[in-house]
Amino acid sequence: MKIINDQFYTKENVVELCKKSLLQFNNYDVFIEPSAGEGAFLNIFSNTLAYDIDPKQTKIMKQDFLELDLNFNNKKVLVFGNPPFGSRSTLAKKFIKKSISLGANAIAFVLPNIFKKAINQTYKLFPEEWKLINIIDLPKESFYVYDKSQYINYHVPCSFFVWIKNDRSNLPNLRKNKITLEIKEFIFVKRNSLEADLTINGNSGKVRFPHEITNPKAEHFIKINTNFDLIEIKEKLNNLIYQKYSSVNGGNYWINQDQIKEAWIEKYYK
Repeated sequence: MKIINDQFYTKENVVELCKKSLLQFNNYDVFIEPSAGEGAFLNIFSNTLAYDIDPKQTKIMKQDFLELDLNFNNKKVLVFGNPPFGSRSTLAKKFIKKSISLGANAIAFVLPNIFKKAINQTYKLFPEEWKLINIIDLPKESFYVYDKSQYINYHVPCSFFVWIKNDRSNLPNLRKNKITLEIKEFIFVKRNSLEADLTINGNSGKVRFPHEITNPKAEHFIKINTNFDLIEIKEKLNNLIYQKYSSVNGGNYWINQDQIKEAWIEKYYK
């Protein structure tokens, strides 16, 4: 099922799960919902500025948030809601960066679970002064879509992430630092390296021998370390599960090398 403009909507019970963590921002001056959809989040704050490229309510302004040009003159700004994710979460990251550029003091977004990973909490996305203060795991089928006007439950593995800028409270910072993951059985080598024994496809997770692949750009190349059996390692790699790292609609994903290492450690080292 093809979803137009990333239009999948948040269920009311899921909004209620997120609401408690938003009420701490009641004293803020400006509330922005950048992709308001059908308005699921609009009843939390009475004076929310709501935008969407395809608004479903009259109080939602027709506006591409990424093209928005506003100056809030040092007011305290909360940007919140369920932004579109896009392929490999590229749109979600654009919404985060745009929120920061508009002067947001807090960002509270429904995001794919890959944003729990250190690679998606870097200073490049959230500068150093940002603290991750809350992550609320969302239930299965937290969303719905319309297919020919029919309401259909929809699942993407997601959580509700709450970030604050320059927070001086005693709230713990849940932000992760990038951890070096050491694997003794294999190493990653350069693309098309003659040393490679196996490849892992970044889209499917399928493990193959280098001579079997047709598109090297979609592959991670692996060299098996001495004293480890090639066929055994190939079988073990094929048994890894990557769905928890899904980053785009419908559970499709791109697997990076750290995620392969994490999946290996979780399955075989713990």
